[in-house]
Amino acid sequence: MPGLLSLYREALEAVNGLRGLETVATLSRLHRVQGTEDLVVAVEHLAGLLEELGVGAEVEVLRGPLGLWEHYGFWEPRGWSLGYAEVSVKRSDGGWDPMATTRETPLTAMVHSPPGDAEAVAAYALPRRSGPGGGGGIAVTPEPGWEGYYALAEQGYEAVIGFHTGPGTRYWGLYPPPFMEPPGAPAASIPGDRAIRLHGERVRVHVEAEYRLPVTPVLRATIGSRDDPQVLIVAHACHPSPGAHDNASGAAAAVEAAAALARAENRLREKGVAATILLAPEWTGTATAIQQGLVDPTRIAAAITLDMVAAEPARTGGAARLVTSPPPLANPLDPVIDTLLREADPTYRGPMPYEWGSDHDIAIGHGVPASLVNDWPDHYYHTSLDTPDHIDPARLQSVAAATAAAVLALAENPEKTATAAQALTSHLLAEATLHGGDPEAAAKLAKETGKHLEATTRLIRTGEPREPWQPELHPRIRPLHTRTYIYLVLRDRELIEDKQLRDTARTLATLASATQTTHHPRLYLKATTGKDPTPREWMKALKLIDTETS
Repeated sequence: MPGLLSLYREALEAVNGLRGLETVATLSRLHRVQGTEDLVVAVEHLAGLLEELGVGAEVEVLRGPLGLWEHYGFWEPRGWSLGYAEVSVKRSDGGWDPMATTRETPLTAMVHSPPGDAEAVAAYALPRRSGPGGGGGIAVTPEPGWEGYYALAEQGYEAVIGFHTGPGTRYWGLYPPPFMEPPGAPAASIPGDRAIRLHGERVRVHVEAEYRLPVTPVLRATIGSRDDPQVLIVAHACHPSPGAHDNASGAAAAVEAAAALARAENRLREKGVAATILLAPEWTGTATAIQQGLVDPTRIAAAITLDMVAAEPARTGGAARLVTSPPPLANPLDPVIDTLLREADPTYRGPMPYEWGSDHDIAIGHGVPASLVNDWPDHYYHTSLDTPDHIDPARLQSVAAATAAAVLALAENPEKTATAAQALTSHLLAEATLHGGDPEAAAKLAKETGKHLEATTRLIRTGEPREPWQPELHPRIRPLHTRTYIYLVLRDRELIEDKQLRDTARTLATLASATQTTHHPRLYLKATTGKDPTPREWMKALKLIDTETS
Protein backbone atom coordinates (compact mmCIF):
# COMPACT_ATOMS: atom_id res chain seq x y z
CA MET A 1 0.00 0.00 0.00
CA PRO A 2 1.42 3.43 -0.90
CA GLY A 3 2.11 5.71 2.07
CA LEU A 4 -0.45 8.36 2.93
CA LEU A 5 1.76 11.27 1.92
CA SER A 6 2.58 9.46 -1.30
CA LEU A 7 -1.15 9.22 -2.08
CA TYR A 8 -1.52 12.92 -1.29
CA ARG A 9 1.35 13.92 -3.58
CA GLU A 10 -0.07 11.73 -6.33
CA ALA A 11 -3.44 13.46 -6.02
CA LEU A 12 -1.80 16.88 -5.85
CA GLU A 13 -0.32 16.34 -9.31
CA ALA A 14 -3.79 15.77 -10.78
CA VAL A 15 -5.61 18.76 -9.27
CA ASN A 16 -5.27 22.35 -10.41
CA GLY A 17 -5.93 25.24 -8.05
CA LEU A 18 -6.07 27.87 -10.79
CA ARG A 19 -8.59 25.78 -12.72
CA GLY A 20 -10.59 25.54 -9.52
CA LEU A 21 -10.44 29.31 -9.08
CA GLU A 22 -11.79 29.73 -12.62
CA THR A 23 -14.67 27.42 -11.68
CA VAL A 24 -15.37 29.57 -8.62
CA ALA A 25 -15.36 32.75 -10.71
CA THR A 26 -17.80 31.29 -13.24
CA LEU A 27 -20.22 30.04 -10.61
CA SER A 28 -20.11 33.31 -8.68
CA ARG A 29 -21.58 35.16 -11.66
CA LEU A 30 -24.73 33.03 -11.45
CA HIS A 31 -27.53 33.80 -8.96
CA ARG A 32 -27.68 30.16 -7.87
CA VAL A 33 -30.83 30.39 -5.75
CA GLN A 34 -32.50 27.08 -4.90
CA GLY A 35 -35.47 26.36 -7.12
CA THR A 36 -34.27 28.55 -10.00
CA GLU A 37 -33.01 28.06 -13.54
CA ASP A 38 -29.67 29.73 -12.78
CA LEU A 39 -28.89 26.84 -10.47
CA VAL A 40 -29.61 24.40 -13.31
CA VAL A 41 -27.14 26.32 -15.49
CA ALA A 42 -24.52 26.10 -12.73
CA VAL A 43 -24.93 22.35 -12.20
CA GLU A 44 -24.87 21.65 -15.93
CA HIS A 45 -21.67 23.74 -16.19
CA LEU A 46 -20.10 21.56 -13.48
CA ALA A 47 -21.15 18.45 -15.39
CA GLY A 48 -19.38 19.82 -18.46
CA LEU A 49 -16.20 20.43 -16.47
CA LEU A 50 -16.26 16.85 -15.18
CA GLU A 51 -16.74 15.50 -18.69
CA GLU A 52 -13.69 17.50 -19.86
CA LEU A 53 -11.71 15.86 -17.06
CA GLY A 54 -12.79 12.41 -18.18
CA VAL A 55 -15.42 11.88 -15.50
CA GLY A 56 -18.85 10.89 -16.76
CA ALA A 57 -21.56 12.92 -15.04
CA GLU A 58 -25.35 12.63 -15.07
CA VAL A 59 -27.67 15.50 -14.25
CA GLU A 60 -31.22 14.84 -13.13
CA VAL A 61 -33.41 17.95 -13.31
CA LEU A 62 -36.60 17.44 -11.31
CA ARG A 63 -39.34 19.98 -11.89
CA GLY A 64 -42.20 20.58 -9.50
CA PRO A 65 -42.70 20.01 -5.77
CA LEU A 66 -40.85 16.99 -4.38
CA GLY A 67 -42.73 16.63 -1.09
CA LEU A 68 -39.52 16.59 0.93
CA TRP A 69 -41.24 18.05 3.97
CA GLU A 70 -43.15 14.78 4.35
CA HIS A 71 -39.82 12.95 4.85
CA TYR A 72 -37.43 15.60 6.20
CA GLY A 73 -37.43 18.53 8.58
CA PHE A 74 -37.18 21.00 5.68
CA TRP A 75 -38.52 21.38 2.13
CA GLU A 76 -37.61 22.40 -1.37
CA PRO A 77 -38.40 26.10 -1.90
CA ARG A 78 -40.67 27.53 -4.54
CA GLY A 79 -39.32 28.23 -7.97
CA TRP A 80 -38.45 31.90 -8.35
CA SER A 81 -37.37 34.26 -11.08
CA LEU A 82 -35.89 37.66 -10.23
CA GLY A 83 -36.16 40.52 -12.69
CA TYR A 84 -35.22 43.77 -10.96
CA ALA A 85 -35.42 45.33 -7.52
CA GLU A 86 -34.82 48.84 -6.23
CA VAL A 87 -35.05 50.76 -2.96
CA SER A 88 -35.46 54.52 -3.49
CA VAL A 89 -35.83 57.58 -1.25
CA LYS A 90 -38.03 60.54 -2.20
CA ARG A 91 -36.28 63.89 -2.61
CA SER A 92 -37.68 67.24 -1.52
CA ASP A 93 -38.34 68.12 -5.18
CA GLY A 94 -40.54 65.03 -5.61
CA GLY A 95 -38.00 62.93 -7.49
CA TRP A 96 -36.52 59.63 -6.31
CA ASP A 97 -32.92 58.71 -5.46
CA PRO A 98 -32.06 55.00 -5.80
CA MET A 99 -30.59 53.76 -2.52
CA ALA A 100 -29.86 50.20 -3.75
CA THR A 101 -30.64 48.18 -6.87
CA THR A 102 -30.06 44.68 -8.19
CA ARG A 103 -27.71 46.22 -10.75
CA GLU A 104 -25.33 46.63 -7.80
CA THR A 105 -26.04 43.18 -6.33
CA PRO A 106 -28.91 40.71 -6.79
CA LEU A 107 -28.99 40.44 -2.98
CA THR A 108 -30.88 43.77 -2.96
CA ALA A 109 -33.96 41.58 -3.37
CA MET A 110 -34.34 39.17 -0.49
CA VAL A 111 -34.16 35.67 -1.92
CA HIS A 112 -37.66 34.47 -2.85
CA SER A 113 -39.16 37.90 -2.20
CA PRO A 114 -42.65 38.26 -3.63
CA PRO A 115 -43.13 40.83 -6.39
CA GLY A 116 -44.71 44.15 -5.55
CA ASP A 117 -44.48 47.90 -5.06
CA ALA A 118 -44.76 49.73 -1.79
CA GLU A 119 -44.42 53.46 -1.11
CA ALA A 120 -44.68 54.75 2.46
CA VAL A 121 -42.81 56.33 5.33
CA ALA A 122 -40.05 54.04 6.57
CA ALA A 123 -39.58 53.33 10.25
CA TYR A 124 -37.22 51.21 12.30
CA ALA A 125 -39.12 48.17 13.53
CA LEU A 126 -38.55 44.92 15.36
CA PRO A 127 -40.68 41.81 14.89
CA ARG A 128 -43.58 41.35 17.32
CA ARG A 129 -43.62 45.06 18.16
CA SER A 130 -46.37 47.31 16.84
CA GLY A 131 -45.41 49.42 13.86
CA PRO A 132 -46.32 53.05 13.16
CA GLY A 133 -50.01 53.55 13.58
CA GLY A 134 -50.48 49.92 14.59
CA GLY A 135 -49.15 48.64 11.26
CA GLY A 136 -48.58 49.85 7.71
CA GLY A 137 -45.58 51.71 6.38
CA ILE A 138 -42.24 50.17 5.43
CA ALA A 139 -40.27 48.36 8.11
CA VAL A 140 -36.50 48.83 8.31
CA THR A 141 -35.18 46.06 10.53
CA PRO A 142 -31.82 44.61 11.59
CA GLU A 143 -31.03 40.93 11.00
CA PRO A 144 -34.60 40.03 9.98
CA GLY A 145 -34.24 36.39 8.92
CA TRP A 146 -37.33 34.61 7.67
CA GLU A 147 -39.05 34.80 11.08
CA GLY A 148 -38.62 38.55 11.32
CA TYR A 149 -39.92 39.05 7.81
CA TYR A 150 -43.06 36.98 8.36
CA ALA A 151 -43.75 38.60 11.73
CA LEU A 152 -43.47 42.11 10.28
CA ALA A 153 -45.64 41.19 7.29
CA GLU A 154 -48.27 39.85 9.72
CA GLN A 155 -48.11 43.17 11.60
CA GLY A 156 -49.28 44.87 8.43
CA TYR A 157 -46.11 46.41 7.03
CA GLU A 158 -46.33 46.95 3.29
CA ALA A 159 -42.67 46.07 2.68
CA VAL A 160 -39.63 44.97 4.68
CA ILE A 161 -36.07 46.26 4.31
CA GLY A 162 -33.40 44.27 6.13
CA PHE A 163 -29.85 45.26 6.98
CA HIS A 164 -26.92 44.15 9.09
CA THR A 165 -24.09 45.98 10.79
CA GLY A 166 -21.31 44.22 8.87
CA PRO A 167 -19.90 45.12 5.48
CA GLY A 168 -21.80 44.71 2.22
CA THR A 169 -25.37 43.72 1.46
CA ARG A 170 -26.57 40.77 3.54
CA TYR A 171 -28.17 37.69 1.99
CA TRP A 172 -31.58 37.02 3.51
CA GLY A 173 -33.74 34.15 2.34
CA LEU A 174 -37.51 33.71 2.75
CA TYR A 175 -37.81 30.28 1.08
CA PRO A 176 -41.63 30.13 1.31
CA PRO A 177 -42.79 26.50 1.40
CA PRO A 178 -44.78 25.24 -1.58
CA PHE A 179 -47.65 24.05 0.62
CA MET A 180 -48.52 27.51 2.03
CA GLU A 181 -49.80 30.78 0.64
CA PRO A 182 -46.83 32.86 -0.53
CA PRO A 183 -45.99 36.06 1.34
CA GLY A 184 -47.23 39.37 -0.05
CA ALA A 185 -44.88 42.12 1.15
CA PRO A 186 -41.89 42.80 -1.14
CA ALA A 187 -38.59 42.41 0.71
CA ALA A 188 -35.23 44.07 0.17
CA SER A 189 -31.77 44.13 1.72
CA ILE A 190 -29.42 47.13 1.86
CA PRO A 191 -26.10 47.91 3.58
CA GLY A 192 -26.34 49.11 7.18
CA ASP A 193 -24.78 52.53 6.51
CA ARG A 194 -27.62 53.25 4.09
CA ALA A 195 -30.35 51.81 6.28
CA ILE A 196 -29.64 54.28 9.10
CA ARG A 197 -30.68 57.13 6.80
CA LEU A 198 -34.15 55.76 6.02
CA HIS A 199 -36.11 56.30 9.22
CA GLY A 200 -38.84 58.90 8.70
CA GLU A 201 -38.15 59.20 4.98
CA ARG A 202 -40.63 58.38 2.25
CA VAL A 203 -39.32 55.21 0.67
CA ARG A 204 -40.28 53.09 -2.30
CA VAL A 205 -39.58 49.36 -2.57
CA HIS A 206 -39.97 47.83 -6.00
CA VAL A 207 -39.44 44.11 -6.71
CA GLU A 208 -40.00 42.44 -10.06
CA ALA A 209 -40.11 38.71 -9.44
CA GLU A 210 -42.25 35.67 -10.17
CA TYR A 211 -42.96 32.44 -8.30
CA ARG A 212 -42.73 29.33 -10.44
CA LEU A 213 -42.65 25.58 -10.07
CA PRO A 214 -39.42 24.62 -8.30
CA VAL A 215 -36.59 23.04 -10.24
CA THR A 216 -34.02 20.80 -8.51
CA PRO A 217 -30.87 19.77 -10.41
CA VAL A 218 -28.80 16.89 -9.04
CA LEU A 219 -25.43 15.92 -10.52
CA ARG A 220 -24.04 12.46 -9.85
CA ALA A 221 -20.67 11.23 -11.11
CA THR A 222 -19.33 7.82 -10.10
CA ILE A 223 -15.68 6.83 -10.44
CA GLY A 224 -15.45 3.05 -10.26
CA SER A 225 -18.25 0.50 -10.29
CA ARG A 226 -21.68 1.50 -9.00
CA ASP A 227 -22.07 -2.05 -7.75
CA ASP A 228 -19.26 -1.50 -5.23
CA PRO A 229 -19.53 0.24 -1.84
CA GLN A 230 -19.39 4.00 -2.26
CA VAL A 231 -17.51 6.90 -0.76
CA LEU A 232 -19.68 9.99 -1.21
CA ILE A 233 -18.18 13.44 -1.82
CA VAL A 234 -20.83 16.16 -1.54
CA ALA A 235 -20.72 19.88 -2.24
CA HIS A 236 -23.66 22.21 -2.66
CA ALA A 237 -23.65 24.18 -5.90
CA CYS A 238 -26.34 26.60 -4.80
CA HIS A 239 -25.89 30.09 -3.37
CA PRO A 240 -27.08 33.56 -4.30
CA SER A 241 -24.49 35.47 -6.31
CA PRO A 242 -21.63 35.93 -5.69
CA GLY A 243 -21.28 33.09 -3.13
CA ALA A 244 -17.64 32.38 -4.02
CA HIS A 245 -16.42 30.90 -0.73
CA ASP A 246 -19.94 29.69 0.15
CA ASN A 247 -20.00 27.48 -1.74
CA ALA A 248 -18.51 27.74 -5.20
CA SER A 249 -15.22 26.81 -3.53
CA GLY A 250 -16.60 23.51 -2.24
CA ALA A 251 -18.06 22.60 -5.63
CA ALA A 252 -14.77 23.47 -7.37
CA ALA A 253 -12.79 21.38 -4.86
CA ALA A 254 -15.11 18.42 -5.42
CA VAL A 255 -14.56 18.66 -9.19
CA GLU A 256 -10.79 18.75 -8.67
CA ALA A 257 -10.94 15.77 -6.29
CA ALA A 258 -12.83 13.90 -9.00
CA ALA A 259 -10.01 14.67 -11.46
CA ALA A 260 -7.51 13.03 -9.11
CA LEU A 261 -9.71 10.01 -8.44
CA ALA A 262 -10.34 9.52 -12.17
CA ARG A 263 -6.59 8.92 -12.63
CA ALA A 264 -6.77 6.18 -10.01
CA GLU A 265 -10.03 4.59 -11.22
CA ASN A 266 -8.44 1.24 -12.07
CA ARG A 267 -7.05 1.03 -8.55
CA LEU A 268 -10.48 1.77 -7.07
CA ARG A 269 -12.05 -0.94 -9.22
CA GLU A 270 -9.40 -3.44 -8.11
CA LYS A 271 -10.11 -2.64 -4.47
CA GLY A 272 -13.89 -2.78 -4.95
CA VAL A 273 -14.60 0.78 -3.85
CA ALA A 274 -16.23 3.57 -5.88
CA ALA A 275 -16.28 7.33 -5.36
CA THR A 276 -19.48 9.22 -6.09
CA ILE A 277 -19.49 13.01 -6.50
CA LEU A 278 -22.81 14.68 -5.67
CA LEU A 279 -23.28 18.34 -6.65
CA ALA A 280 -26.73 19.74 -5.96
CA PRO A 281 -28.64 22.31 -3.89
CA GLU A 282 -27.75 22.18 -0.20
CA TRP A 283 -29.78 19.72 1.87
CA THR A 284 -32.58 19.48 -0.70
CA GLY A 285 -30.30 17.99 -3.36
CA THR A 286 -28.79 15.36 -1.07
CA ALA A 287 -32.23 14.46 0.26
CA THR A 288 -33.61 14.29 -3.28
CA ALA A 289 -30.76 12.01 -4.40
CA ILE A 290 -31.67 9.58 -1.61
CA GLN A 291 -35.43 9.84 -2.14
CA GLN A 292 -35.10 9.33 -5.89
CA GLY A 293 -32.71 6.37 -5.51
CA LEU A 294 -29.77 8.17 -7.13
CA VAL A 295 -27.66 7.17 -4.13
CA ASP A 296 -28.33 4.31 -1.72
CA PRO A 297 -27.34 5.14 1.88
CA THR A 298 -26.98 1.46 2.72
CA ARG A 299 -24.16 1.23 0.15
CA ILE A 300 -22.28 4.35 1.30
CA ALA A 301 -19.30 3.43 3.46
CA ALA A 302 -18.43 7.05 4.30
CA ALA A 303 -19.23 10.59 3.18
CA ILE A 304 -17.44 13.92 3.22
CA THR A 305 -18.97 17.35 2.62
CA LEU A 306 -16.86 20.18 1.20
CA ASP A 307 -18.40 23.52 2.20
CA MET A 308 -16.42 26.80 2.18
CA VAL A 309 -12.95 25.36 1.82
CA ALA A 310 -10.51 27.71 0.14
CA ALA A 311 -10.54 31.30 1.39
CA GLU A 312 -7.46 33.39 2.11
CA PRO A 313 -7.48 33.37 5.94
CA ALA A 314 -5.79 36.76 6.19
CA ARG A 315 -8.70 38.30 4.30
CA THR A 316 -11.69 36.41 5.65
CA GLY A 317 -10.48 35.74 9.20
CA GLY A 318 -11.15 32.00 9.14
CA ALA A 319 -9.29 28.73 9.48
CA ALA A 320 -9.72 25.18 8.22
CA ARG A 321 -11.78 22.76 10.31
CA LEU A 322 -12.75 19.11 10.19
CA VAL A 323 -16.17 18.58 11.77
CA THR A 324 -16.18 14.87 12.56
CA SER A 325 -19.04 12.41 12.30
CA PRO A 326 -20.70 11.83 15.71
CA PRO A 327 -19.93 8.59 17.51
CA PRO A 328 -20.90 5.85 17.23
CA LEU A 329 -20.99 6.74 13.49
CA ALA A 330 -17.22 7.28 13.30
CA ASN A 331 -16.00 8.15 9.82
CA PRO A 332 -12.91 6.22 8.64
CA LEU A 333 -12.07 9.18 6.39
CA ASP A 334 -11.62 11.51 9.38
CA PRO A 335 -8.15 10.48 10.61
CA VAL A 336 -6.78 10.55 7.06
CA ILE A 337 -8.11 14.02 6.29
CA ASP A 338 -6.97 15.19 9.74
CA THR A 339 -3.42 13.99 9.05
CA LEU A 340 -3.26 15.54 5.60
CA LEU A 341 -4.70 18.90 6.61
CA ARG A 342 -2.17 19.09 9.43
CA GLU A 343 0.53 18.55 6.83
CA ALA A 344 -0.81 20.90 4.17
CA ASP A 345 -2.65 23.76 5.89
CA PRO A 346 -1.04 25.90 8.63
CA THR A 347 -4.44 27.36 9.54
CA TYR A 348 -5.96 23.94 10.31
CA ARG A 349 -7.46 23.81 13.80
CA GLY A 350 -7.73 20.06 14.11
CA PRO A 351 -10.75 17.76 14.37
CA MET A 352 -13.79 18.94 16.28
CA PRO A 353 -17.00 17.28 17.50
CA TYR A 354 -20.05 17.08 15.25
CA GLU A 355 -22.12 20.16 14.61
CA TRP A 356 -24.98 20.55 12.18
CA GLY A 357 -25.13 22.92 9.22
CA SER A 358 -24.52 21.30 5.82
CA ASP A 359 -25.12 18.21 3.69
CA HIS A 360 -23.39 15.88 6.15
CA ASP A 361 -26.54 16.19 8.29
CA ILE A 362 -28.65 14.41 5.67
CA ALA A 363 -26.23 11.50 5.35
CA ILE A 364 -25.90 11.14 9.13
CA GLY A 365 -29.68 11.07 9.49
CA HIS A 366 -29.67 7.99 7.25
CA GLY A 367 -27.02 6.21 9.30
CA VAL A 368 -24.05 7.12 7.08
CA PRO A 369 -20.83 8.31 8.77
CA ALA A 370 -20.36 11.78 7.33
CA SER A 371 -18.05 14.68 8.10
CA LEU A 372 -17.57 18.29 7.02
CA VAL A 373 -14.48 20.16 5.84
CA ASN A 374 -14.85 23.92 5.94
CA ASP A 375 -13.30 27.26 6.87
CA TRP A 376 -14.79 29.32 9.66
CA PRO A 377 -15.45 32.11 10.36
CA ASP A 378 -15.69 34.35 7.30
CA HIS A 379 -16.09 38.13 7.64
CA TYR A 380 -18.02 38.20 4.36
CA TYR A 381 -20.26 35.18 4.94
CA HIS A 382 -23.68 35.55 3.27
CA THR A 383 -22.91 39.00 1.87
CA SER A 384 -22.29 40.66 -1.47
CA LEU A 385 -18.57 40.73 -0.61
CA ASP A 386 -18.12 36.92 -0.75
CA THR A 387 -16.22 37.27 -4.03
CA PRO A 388 -13.67 35.15 -5.96
CA ASP A 389 -10.76 37.43 -5.05
CA HIS A 390 -10.93 35.97 -1.52
CA ILE A 391 -10.19 32.45 -2.77
CA ASP A 392 -6.71 30.95 -2.42
CA PRO A 393 -6.10 28.49 -5.30
CA ALA A 394 -3.31 26.74 -3.36
CA ARG A 395 -5.65 25.95 -0.46
CA LEU A 396 -8.35 24.78 -2.88
CA GLN A 397 -5.80 22.47 -4.46
CA SER A 398 -4.67 21.03 -1.11
CA VAL A 399 -8.23 20.33 0.11
CA ALA A 400 -9.11 18.60 -3.17
CA ALA A 401 -5.95 16.49 -3.03
CA ALA A 402 -6.52 15.58 0.64
CA THR A 403 -10.09 14.50 -0.14
CA ALA A 404 -9.01 12.28 -3.03
CA ALA A 405 -6.13 10.80 -1.03
CA ALA A 406 -8.47 9.97 1.85
CA VAL A 407 -10.74 8.01 -0.50
CA LEU A 408 -7.78 6.10 -1.90
CA ALA A 409 -6.40 5.38 1.57
CA LEU A 410 -9.74 3.95 2.68
CA ALA A 411 -9.94 1.78 -0.43
CA GLU A 412 -6.36 0.54 0.02
CA ASN A 413 -6.66 -0.41 3.70
CA PRO A 414 -10.06 -0.02 5.41
CA GLU A 415 -8.82 -1.88 8.52
CA LYS A 416 -6.02 0.62 9.07
CA THR A 417 -8.28 3.65 8.61
CA ALA A 418 -10.88 2.09 10.93
CA THR A 419 -8.24 1.62 13.64
CA ALA A 420 -7.20 5.26 13.27
CA ALA A 421 -10.85 6.38 13.36
CA GLN A 422 -11.35 4.43 16.59
CA ALA A 423 -8.34 6.19 18.12
CA LEU A 424 -9.55 9.62 16.95
CA THR A 425 -13.01 9.01 18.39
CA SER A 426 -11.55 7.91 21.72
CA HIS A 427 -9.40 11.05 21.79
CA LEU A 428 -12.37 13.35 21.15
CA LEU A 429 -14.45 11.55 23.78
CA ALA A 430 -11.61 11.87 26.27
CA GLU A 431 -11.51 15.60 25.60
CA ALA A 432 -15.27 15.74 26.20
CA THR A 433 -14.82 14.15 29.63
CA LEU A 434 -12.41 16.97 30.53
CA HIS A 435 -15.24 19.40 29.88
CA GLY A 436 -17.88 17.61 31.94
CA GLY A 437 -18.61 14.49 29.91
CA ASP A 438 -19.15 11.20 31.70
CA PRO A 439 -16.10 8.84 31.45
CA GLU A 440 -18.13 5.65 31.83
CA ALA A 441 -20.56 6.68 29.10
CA ALA A 442 -17.63 7.72 26.89
CA ALA A 443 -16.04 4.29 27.27
CA LYS A 444 -19.31 2.59 26.32
CA LEU A 445 -19.75 4.87 23.32
CA ALA A 446 -16.20 4.13 22.17
CA LYS A 447 -17.01 0.42 22.30
CA GLU A 448 -20.17 0.98 20.23
CA THR A 449 -18.09 3.00 17.77
CA GLY A 450 -15.85 -0.03 17.30
CA LYS A 451 -18.85 -2.14 16.30
CA HIS A 452 -19.83 0.41 13.68
CA LEU A 453 -16.30 0.64 12.26
CA GLU A 454 -16.11 -3.16 12.03
CA ALA A 455 -19.40 -3.14 10.11
CA THR A 456 -18.07 -0.43 7.79
CA THR A 457 -14.94 -2.47 7.10
CA ARG A 458 -17.06 -5.53 6.26
CA LEU A 459 -19.18 -3.38 3.93
CA ILE A 460 -16.05 -2.33 2.04
CA ARG A 461 -14.45 -5.77 1.99
CA THR A 462 -17.49 -7.96 1.29
CA GLY A 463 -20.43 -5.69 0.49
CA GLU A 464 -22.27 -7.00 3.55
CA PRO A 465 -24.94 -4.48 4.65
CA ARG A 466 -23.96 -2.47 7.70
CA GLU A 467 -26.32 -3.36 10.58
CA PRO A 468 -24.29 -3.08 13.78
CA TRP A 469 -27.33 -2.44 16.00
CA GLN A 470 -30.85 -3.78 16.40
CA PRO A 471 -33.30 -1.07 15.25
CA GLU A 472 -36.00 -0.11 17.73
CA LEU A 473 -37.12 3.20 16.26
CA HIS A 474 -38.78 3.90 12.93
CA PRO A 475 -38.28 7.60 12.14
CA ARG A 476 -40.70 9.07 9.64
CA ILE A 477 -38.99 12.48 9.47
CA ARG A 478 -35.23 12.65 8.97
CA PRO A 479 -32.89 15.50 9.91
CA LEU A 480 -32.07 18.31 9.22
CA HIS A 481 -34.79 19.97 11.36
CA THR A 482 -34.80 23.65 10.48
CA ARG A 483 -36.32 26.41 12.57
CA THR A 484 -38.70 27.12 9.69
CA TYR A 485 -39.97 23.54 9.81
CA ILE A 486 -40.32 23.66 13.60
CA TYR A 487 -42.24 26.93 13.36
CA LEU A 488 -44.43 26.35 10.31
CA VAL A 489 -45.06 22.59 10.47
CA LEU A 490 -44.63 21.52 14.09
CA ARG A 491 -45.93 24.87 15.43
CA ASP A 492 -43.66 24.37 18.44
CA ARG A 493 -42.87 27.82 19.82
CA GLU A 494 -41.05 26.30 22.78
CA LEU A 495 -38.44 24.77 20.48
CA ILE A 496 -38.15 28.01 18.52
CA GLU A 497 -37.64 30.23 21.55
CA ASP A 498 -35.47 27.94 23.72
CA LYS A 499 -32.17 27.52 21.84
CA GLN A 500 -30.62 25.14 24.35
CA LEU A 501 -33.66 22.87 24.26
CA ARG A 502 -33.73 23.03 20.47
CA ASP A 503 -30.04 22.21 20.10
CA THR A 504 -30.24 19.26 22.48
CA ALA A 505 -33.41 17.91 20.86
CA ARG A 506 -31.84 18.24 17.40
CA THR A 507 -28.74 16.31 18.50
CA LEU A 508 -30.81 13.55 20.08
CA ALA A 509 -33.09 13.36 17.05
CA THR A 510 -30.16 13.18 14.62
CA LEU A 511 -28.54 10.28 16.47
CA ALA A 512 -31.89 8.54 16.98
CA SER A 513 -32.54 8.78 13.24
CA ALA A 514 -29.00 7.64 12.42
CA THR A 515 -28.90 4.57 14.69
CA GLN A 516 -32.66 3.93 14.96
CA THR A 517 -32.18 3.37 18.69
CA THR A 518 -32.93 5.22 21.92
CA HIS A 519 -29.73 3.95 23.54
CA HIS A 520 -27.11 5.64 21.36
CA PRO A 521 -28.40 9.22 21.45
CA ARG A 522 -28.80 9.02 25.23
CA LEU A 523 -25.29 7.61 25.54
CA TYR A 524 -23.87 10.32 23.28
CA LEU A 525 -25.41 13.12 25.36
CA LYS A 526 -24.17 11.55 28.60
CA ALA A 527 -20.66 11.02 27.21
CA THR A 528 -20.31 14.56 25.86
CA THR A 529 -22.15 16.61 28.49
CA GLY A 530 -22.34 14.38 31.56
CA LYS A 531 -26.12 14.68 31.57
CA ASP A 532 -28.93 12.32 30.75
CA PRO A 533 -31.64 13.81 28.52
CA THR A 534 -34.58 15.16 30.45
CA PRO A 535 -38.04 13.74 29.65
CA ARG A 536 -38.89 17.03 27.93
CA GLU A 537 -35.74 16.95 25.77
CA TRP A 538 -36.37 13.36 24.75
CA MET A 539 -40.05 14.03 24.02
CA LYS A 540 -39.08 16.95 21.77
CA ALA A 541 -36.48 14.80 19.99
CA LEU A 542 -39.04 12.09 19.24
CA LYS A 543 -41.45 14.76 18.06
CA LEU A 544 -38.86 16.02 15.58
CA ILE A 545 -38.45 12.63 13.92
CA ASP A 546 -42.12 11.65 14.37
CA THR A 547 -41.46 8.13 15.54
CA GLU A 548 -42.59 5.46 17.94
CA THR A 549 -40.55 2.83 19.72
CA SER A 550 -41.26 -0.68 18.53
